Amino acid sequence: MKWKNVTKVFTAGLMAVLFSGLVTTNVYAEGIKETEPNDTKDMATPIAANKQTAADFAGGTSVRKNYVSGSTSKTDPDWFKVYLSAGEQYLTCYECVFNFTIEDENGNVLLSDMYMHIGTGPTAYKVDIPTAGNYYVKILGGISSSQNYTFEIGNPSYAFSQCKIPCEEGIINMTYEEKVKIANFNGEIQSLPKDAIAYSLKLSGIKGSLINGARLVNKRNGTNFPLNRYMLDKDHLESMNMPVKSVWIAELEYYRPTSFTPVLEVRYVYPVYSRLIK
Repeated sequence: MKWKNVTKVFTAGLMAVLFSGLVTTNVYAEGIKETEPNDTKDMATPIAANKQTAADFAGGTSVRKNYVSGSTSKTDPDWFKVYLSAGEQYLTCYECVFNFTIEDENGNVLLSDMYMHIGTGPTAYKVDIPTAGNYYVKILGGISSSQNYTFEIGNPSYAFSQCKIPCEEGIINMTYEEKVKIANFNGEIQSLPKDAIAYSLKLSGIKGSLINGARLVNKRNGTNFPLNRYMLDKDHLESMNMPVKSVWIAELEYYRPTSFTPVLEVRYVYPVYSRLIK
């Protein structure tokens, strides 16, 4: 798998993710299609909240990925009923321009806006749910002709990206006198998206045959683990929930005298709280 010299890559398309030259398919679970008549709140189509997690997404699991599709126009409102947990939830929208309203069982409006499909990827809208219970989503087209739409409500949607973190020490000199050398990588980078977690890591700039091995420590959650010998990488880390925004420490074991300038390359998954990273 090739690492390209870029600091950010963003996802494109609803059903597939283009990531640094690698295409990763995010196959949705079977979704709910709107069923007419659903033009009034009383006729709302029951739907399930999206429950997909970052670990699900990175691991290619779509069993909790619940989405809704349908068609609408200015004269064709579509209503949906969904059970939501209390707290921050997200309405994530795709495809055509449409108006939406989220309200509780008493008709109190929690969120109302117009989704404008611009560029690629989804747009998410945060909604604060005061108490767990049933809520209603109304979709109404933005133009007179019928257009297709897709949305999900509940957990946010997720996307892939990557970054490179330079070594704070610059050049690392391995000598016989020090059997373990420490390299620090400061991932507290402002531009990184909130709640991004690492799912693949690699130490570049080092010939793996010149050191005896390496361990990485994520200071924010205390996780530490060995990297693969020679390749100095590690995949399938999503279940560890390691935040990318952290100081990372590499413990490098001596094998022979050498010098190098290491770089920590991190592939990560992040929740789309508003729009994809540009």
